Order: sequence, then structure tokens, then C-alpha cells
Amino acid sequence: VFSVGDVVTFAADGEKAYIGVVEGLIQLQYNPRNPDGSWKRGAKVEALWEGKLKENGKFKSVSEYYPGKIVTKTGPCEYHVSFDDGEQSFAVDESEIRAVCSSKSLIVRWL
Repeated sequence: VFSVGDVVTFAADGEKAYIGVVEGLIQLQYNPRNPDGSWKRGAKVEALWEGKLKENGKFKSVSEYYPGKIVTKTGPCEYHVSFDDGEQSFAVDESEIRAVCSSKSLIVRWL
């Protein structure tokens, strides 16, 4: 996470490194839904994942939101979600999906 005043560097493919100072942040908005209200394919989302994880030799139930993307719509109100860690859920109810629809871009003054 960057803040105004931070010094940053950038180098592409082993080329010369450039140094700059962050002068501002811009909040970007993205609409992850189609005009009919359905989720767009490839939309970045957080979806509810429920299952059991083994911790200290014991299984515990987990029900948390994890980042992923919409693969396709699988039913009237269900979606196939591919999670960032490689897990797949093929019937996630749309009420268990939330948008991750903004990001920040940096305004940098290169020195």
C-alpha cells in the first residue's frame, strides 16, 4: 500500500530502474455487472467459501469470503467461481458474492 510522499522504483525486464515520488492516488471504479444485473465473466469478486480445514490435527468449519473471479453463470442465481488460491466452487449463490470494484492508481513524479 502506497501513500503520498512515498519513494517508488520501477524497472522493466532488467532495464534501468526509475525513481519517483507518489504525488497522489486516484480511486478507480469498475462495474462488475451486466446491464441485466448478472455478474460479468471474469469479474473480480469475493465469494463465500464454506468447508472444513485441518488445523492442529482437528477439522474446523470455515465460512469466509475469499477473492476470486466469475467463470460463468451456472443457474438462475448461481455462478461458478474460481478462487485466487486455485479452489473452484461451481454453484455459488449470488447472495454470497460481493464486488471488489475499486482500486487505486498512483500519480508519480519521476525524478
